[in-house]
Amino acid sequence: MFRIFLVASALILAAPAYASEKDDAMVPIKAFIDGINKGDMKAAAAAHVDAPSIIDEFAPHHWSSLDAWAADYGKDAQRLGASDGRLTMHKVHRLTIEGDAGYAVIPTDYSYKVKGKTIVEHGTITYALTRAAGNWKIAAWSFSW
Repeated sequence: MFRIFLVASALILAAPAYASEKDDAMVPIKAFIDGINKGDMKAAAAAHVDAPSIIDEFAPHHWSSLDAWAADYGKDAQRLGASDGRLTMHKVHRLTIEGDAGYAVIPTDYSYKVKGKTIVEHGTITYALTRAAGNWKIAAWSFSW
């Protein structure tokens, strides 16, 4: 009986996050996507912790600041002749919150133009979130397709 009580207590403590808590956790993700699409790197960076971990498909593949990632993104886009980059977020596949930590998996298309032709990469961005002083921030993200 003691074990059942512990299991039941653990289940009560591990109650799912409320919808408003999940909405709050999505705020920095939406701000990041909006900032990128508007070319507002200051707004996009504000959605992140000071030294996020970023993994993306172009070299050097790992960054610890959005500014460094943006600089290398620009170089890669120039090398490819790509322009008009845009992220389109789709329905959230998974969003879990455990205390001040969050995890989100979101299908996200990356579209751009090369020589006038639109190319769309159907991918996923996986985010690790952290809450400090009541505000959610992106601690890490990775794009894959």
